[in-house]
Amino acid sequence: MENQLSSRITEYFSRDDAASQWWNIDSKTGGRYGKQIQFIRKNVSIKNLTALDVATGLGRFAIDFAKSGANKVVGIDISASMIEKAKNNALQENTGDKIEFKVGNAADLNLTANSFDVISLMEVLVHLPDPVSVIKNLSNYLKPNGIFITNYDYPRAPKVTYPIDTMVALTRGILRRKFKRDTVMLSTVDETIGSLEKSKNKEVKFMRPKDAYRGLTATDVNQMLKDAGLVIIHEMSEFPSVGNIVFPISIGKMVIAQKR
Repeated sequence: MENQLSSRITEYFSRDDAASQWWNIDSKTGGRYGKQIQFIRKNVSIKNLTALDVATGLGRFAIDFAKSGANKVVGIDISASMIEKAKNNALQENTGDKIEFKVGNAADLNLTANSFDVISLMEVLVHLPDPVSVIKNLSNYLKPNGIFITNYDYPRAPKVTYPIDTMVALTRGILRRKFKRDTVMLSTVDETIGSLEKSKNKEVKFMRPKDAYRGLTATDVNQMLKDAGLVIIHEMSEFPSVGNIVFPISIGKMVIAQKR
Protein backbone atom coordinates (compact mmCIF):
# COMPACT_ATOMS: atom_id res chain seq x y z
CA MET A 1 0.00 0.00 0.00
CA GLU A 2 1.26 3.44 -0.95
CA ASN A 3 1.51 6.46 1.35
CA GLN A 4 1.60 6.26 5.11
CA LEU A 5 -1.23 7.86 7.03
CA SER A 6 -0.71 10.34 9.84
CA SER A 7 -0.16 8.87 13.29
CA ARG A 8 -2.83 11.31 14.53
CA ILE A 9 -5.53 10.29 12.09
CA THR A 10 -7.71 8.70 14.79
CA GLU A 11 -7.49 11.87 16.85
CA TYR A 12 -8.51 13.94 13.84
CA PHE A 13 -11.61 11.95 12.91
CA SER A 14 -12.79 11.69 16.52
CA ARG A 15 -12.80 15.48 16.99
CA ASP A 16 -16.19 17.20 17.11
CA ASP A 17 -14.88 20.06 14.97
CA ALA A 18 -13.33 17.92 12.23
CA ALA A 19 -15.18 15.63 9.79
CA SER A 20 -18.60 16.48 11.21
CA GLN A 21 -18.11 20.05 9.97
CA TRP A 22 -17.58 19.21 6.29
CA TRP A 23 -18.99 15.74 5.66
CA ASN A 24 -22.57 16.48 4.58
CA ILE A 25 -23.48 13.27 2.78
CA ASP A 26 -26.72 11.76 4.04
CA SER A 27 -29.51 9.48 2.83
CA LYS A 28 -30.93 12.25 0.63
CA THR A 29 -27.69 12.97 -1.24
CA GLY A 30 -27.61 12.07 -4.92
CA GLY A 31 -24.78 11.72 -7.42
CA ARG A 32 -22.06 9.20 -6.63
CA TYR A 33 -23.38 8.74 -3.10
CA GLY A 34 -26.94 8.17 -4.18
CA LYS A 35 -25.74 5.49 -6.60
CA GLN A 36 -24.12 3.65 -3.70
CA ILE A 37 -27.46 3.23 -1.97
CA GLN A 38 -29.12 2.20 -5.21
CA PHE A 39 -26.38 -0.37 -5.79
CA ILE A 40 -27.03 -1.94 -2.39
CA ARG A 41 -30.80 -1.93 -2.85
CA LYS A 42 -30.39 -3.69 -6.18
CA ASN A 43 -28.07 -6.42 -4.93
CA VAL A 44 -28.83 -6.95 -1.23
CA SER A 45 -32.19 -7.85 0.30
CA ILE A 46 -32.00 -6.37 3.80
CA LYS A 47 -35.55 -7.16 4.95
CA ASN A 48 -35.71 -8.96 8.33
CA LEU A 49 -31.91 -8.99 8.61
CA THR A 50 -29.53 -7.53 11.21
CA ALA A 51 -27.21 -4.80 9.94
CA LEU A 52 -24.15 -2.98 11.26
CA ASP A 53 -23.05 0.31 9.66
CA VAL A 54 -19.47 1.12 10.72
CA ALA A 55 -18.30 4.72 10.27
CA THR A 56 -21.94 5.64 9.87
CA GLY A 57 -21.31 9.39 9.59
CA LEU A 58 -24.70 11.07 9.32
CA GLY A 59 -26.42 7.69 9.37
CA ARG A 60 -26.87 7.39 5.62
CA PHE A 61 -26.74 3.60 5.26
CA ALA A 62 -28.12 2.81 8.71
CA ILE A 63 -31.22 4.86 7.89
CA ASP A 64 -31.64 3.20 4.51
CA PHE A 65 -31.23 -0.25 6.06
CA ALA A 66 -34.00 0.59 8.53
CA LYS A 67 -36.23 1.87 5.73
CA SER A 68 -35.57 -1.30 3.76
CA GLY A 69 -36.97 -3.48 6.53
CA ALA A 70 -33.98 -4.62 8.60
CA ASN A 71 -35.15 -5.91 11.97
CA LYS A 72 -32.07 -4.57 13.78
CA VAL A 73 -29.65 -1.82 12.78
CA VAL A 74 -26.58 -0.58 14.66
CA GLY A 75 -24.68 2.51 13.52
CA ILE A 76 -21.20 3.24 14.89
CA ASP A 77 -18.94 6.24 14.36
CA ILE A 78 -15.76 7.48 16.02
CA SER A 79 -17.15 11.02 16.27
CA ALA A 80 -19.69 11.76 19.02
CA SER A 81 -20.80 14.81 17.03
CA MET A 82 -21.53 12.65 13.99
CA ILE A 83 -23.55 10.24 16.11
CA GLU A 84 -25.74 13.06 17.44
CA LYS A 85 -26.37 14.30 13.91
CA ALA A 86 -27.13 10.75 12.76
CA LYS A 87 -29.69 10.37 15.55
CA ASN A 88 -31.40 13.60 14.47
CA ASN A 89 -31.42 12.48 10.83
CA ALA A 90 -32.96 9.16 11.81
CA LEU A 91 -35.70 10.93 13.74
CA GLN A 92 -36.47 13.10 10.71
CA GLU A 93 -36.68 9.95 8.57
CA ASN A 94 -38.95 8.20 11.09
CA THR A 95 -36.36 5.52 11.80
CA GLY A 96 -35.10 6.78 15.15
CA ASP A 97 -36.64 3.88 17.07
CA LYS A 98 -35.20 1.30 14.67
CA ILE A 99 -31.49 2.17 14.92
CA GLU A 100 -29.05 1.98 17.80
CA PHE A 101 -26.37 4.64 17.30
CA LYS A 102 -23.23 4.63 19.41
CA VAL A 103 -19.68 5.97 19.46
CA GLY A 104 -16.96 3.49 18.56
CA ASN A 105 -13.69 3.01 16.69
CA ALA A 106 -13.77 0.69 13.67
CA ALA A 107 -10.34 -0.59 14.69
CA ASP A 108 -11.38 -1.43 18.25
CA LEU A 109 -14.89 -2.88 18.31
CA ASN A 110 -15.92 -5.48 20.85
CA LEU A 111 -19.02 -7.14 19.42
CA THR A 112 -20.46 -10.64 19.43
CA ALA A 113 -19.10 -12.99 16.77
CA ASN A 114 -21.47 -14.17 14.02
CA SER A 115 -24.15 -11.65 15.01
CA PHE A 116 -24.85 -9.61 11.84
CA ASP A 117 -26.21 -10.53 8.43
CA VAL A 118 -24.89 -7.35 6.79
CA ILE A 119 -21.96 -5.06 7.66
CA SER A 120 -21.17 -1.87 5.77
CA LEU A 121 -17.89 0.04 5.95
CA MET A 122 -18.27 2.93 3.55
CA GLU A 123 -15.99 5.89 2.74
CA VAL A 124 -13.46 4.89 5.38
CA LEU A 125 -11.20 2.09 4.10
CA VAL A 126 -8.75 4.65 2.67
CA HIS A 127 -8.50 6.32 6.10
CA LEU A 128 -7.66 3.25 8.17
CA PRO A 129 -4.05 2.83 9.33
CA ASP A 130 -4.53 -0.96 9.31
CA PRO A 131 -7.41 -1.86 6.98
CA VAL A 132 -6.37 -5.52 6.90
CA SER A 133 -7.07 -6.12 10.58
CA VAL A 134 -10.29 -4.08 10.51
CA ILE A 135 -11.76 -6.12 7.67
CA LYS A 136 -10.77 -9.38 9.38
CA ASN A 137 -12.36 -8.29 12.65
CA LEU A 138 -15.56 -7.16 10.98
CA SER A 139 -15.74 -10.46 9.11
CA ASN A 140 -15.76 -12.23 12.47
CA TYR A 141 -18.98 -10.37 13.35
CA LEU A 142 -20.69 -11.60 10.19
CA LYS A 143 -22.86 -14.68 10.21
CA PRO A 144 -21.97 -17.45 7.74
CA ASN A 145 -22.91 -16.26 4.23
CA GLY A 146 -23.22 -12.73 5.63
CA ILE A 147 -22.70 -9.71 3.40
CA PHE A 148 -19.87 -7.19 3.67
CA ILE A 149 -20.13 -3.84 1.84
CA THR A 150 -17.31 -1.37 1.35
CA ASN A 151 -15.70 1.02 -1.13
CA TYR A 152 -12.28 2.50 -1.77
CA ASP A 153 -10.48 5.03 -3.95
CA TYR A 154 -7.61 4.17 -6.25
CA PRO A 155 -4.15 5.74 -5.73
CA ARG A 156 -4.80 7.99 -8.75
CA ALA A 157 -8.00 9.39 -7.23
CA PRO A 158 -6.43 12.44 -5.50
CA LYS A 159 -5.19 13.76 -8.86
CA VAL A 160 -8.82 13.87 -9.97
CA THR A 161 -10.75 14.69 -6.82
CA TYR A 162 -8.49 17.35 -5.28
CA PRO A 163 -8.81 19.77 -8.24
CA ILE A 164 -12.57 19.15 -8.36
CA ASP A 165 -12.94 19.79 -4.62
CA THR A 166 -10.92 23.01 -4.92
CA MET A 167 -13.02 24.22 -7.85
CA VAL A 168 -16.31 23.47 -6.07
CA ALA A 169 -15.15 25.10 -2.82
CA LEU A 170 -14.06 28.25 -4.69
CA THR A 171 -17.33 28.39 -6.63
CA ARG A 172 -19.35 28.13 -3.43
CA GLY A 173 -17.28 30.88 -1.87
CA ILE A 174 -17.84 33.20 -4.84
CA LEU A 175 -21.57 32.51 -4.89
CA ARG A 176 -21.71 33.42 -1.21
CA ARG A 177 -19.80 36.62 -2.00
CA LYS A 178 -16.83 35.61 0.13
CA PHE A 179 -14.56 35.36 -2.95
CA LYS A 180 -12.51 32.58 -1.41
CA ARG A 181 -12.86 28.85 -0.79
CA ASP A 182 -15.32 27.84 1.90
CA THR A 183 -13.44 24.60 2.55
CA VAL A 184 -9.67 24.19 2.75
CA MET A 185 -7.58 21.02 2.51
CA LEU A 186 -4.20 21.20 4.21
CA SER A 187 -1.31 18.79 3.74
CA THR A 188 -1.13 17.25 7.20
CA VAL A 189 -3.30 16.30 10.14
CA ASP A 190 -1.00 18.30 12.42
CA GLU A 191 -1.61 21.46 10.37
CA THR A 192 -5.32 20.82 10.26
CA ILE A 193 -5.73 20.22 13.99
CA GLY A 194 -3.68 23.35 14.69
CA SER A 195 -5.88 25.40 12.35
CA LEU A 196 -9.06 24.00 13.89
CA GLU A 197 -7.89 25.01 17.34
CA LYS A 198 -6.89 28.50 16.26
CA SER A 199 -9.63 29.32 13.78
CA LYS A 200 -12.44 31.63 14.85
CA ASN A 201 -13.88 31.81 11.34
CA LYS A 202 -16.57 29.13 11.36
CA GLU A 203 -17.45 29.88 7.73
CA VAL A 204 -14.23 28.20 6.60
CA LYS A 205 -14.11 24.43 7.07
CA PHE A 206 -10.87 22.47 7.18
CA MET A 207 -11.61 19.20 5.45
CA ARG A 208 -9.77 15.89 5.39
CA PRO A 209 -6.01 16.57 5.20
CA LYS A 210 -3.96 14.86 2.54
CA ASP A 211 -2.09 12.55 4.93
CA ALA A 212 -5.42 11.26 6.29
CA TYR A 213 -6.17 9.64 2.96
CA ARG A 214 -4.51 6.81 1.06
CA GLY A 215 -5.60 5.33 -2.24
CA LEU A 216 -5.73 1.54 -2.53
CA THR A 217 -5.31 -0.77 -5.50
CA ALA A 218 -7.88 -3.37 -6.47
CA THR A 219 -5.22 -6.01 -5.93
CA ASP A 220 -4.66 -4.84 -2.34
CA VAL A 221 -8.36 -4.76 -1.49
CA ASN A 222 -9.15 -8.06 -3.16
CA GLN A 223 -6.41 -9.71 -1.11
CA MET A 224 -7.70 -8.13 2.11
CA LEU A 225 -11.16 -9.51 1.45
CA LYS A 226 -9.83 -12.94 0.53
CA ASP A 227 -7.71 -13.10 3.70
CA ALA A 228 -10.83 -12.30 5.73
CA GLY A 229 -12.76 -15.17 4.15
CA LEU A 230 -14.83 -12.87 1.94
CA VAL A 231 -15.66 -13.43 -1.75
CA ILE A 232 -16.69 -10.52 -3.99
CA ILE A 233 -20.11 -11.10 -5.55
CA HIS A 234 -20.86 -7.62 -6.93
CA GLU A 235 -18.70 -4.65 -7.97
CA MET A 236 -19.39 -1.12 -9.21
CA SER A 237 -16.87 1.42 -10.51
CA GLU A 238 -17.22 4.88 -8.98
CA PHE A 239 -16.84 8.21 -10.76
CA PRO A 240 -16.55 11.76 -9.42
CA SER A 241 -19.41 14.13 -10.12
CA VAL A 242 -20.49 17.71 -9.57
CA GLY A 243 -24.25 18.05 -9.60
CA ASN A 244 -25.44 16.15 -12.67
CA ILE A 245 -22.03 16.28 -14.34
CA VAL A 246 -20.19 12.95 -14.12
CA PHE A 247 -16.47 12.89 -14.96
CA PRO A 248 -15.67 9.76 -17.03
CA ILE A 249 -12.63 8.76 -14.98
CA SER A 250 -13.01 5.86 -12.59
CA ILE A 251 -11.57 6.84 -9.21
CA GLY A 252 -12.48 3.78 -7.20
CA LYS A 253 -14.78 0.87 -6.66
CA MET A 254 -17.63 -0.27 -4.45
CA VAL A 255 -17.79 -3.97 -3.63
CA ILE A 256 -20.25 -6.37 -2.05
CA ALA A 257 -18.65 -9.54 -0.69
CA GLN A 258 -19.98 -12.65 1.03
CA LYS A 259 -18.55 -14.58 3.94
CA ARG A 260 -17.73 -18.15 2.98
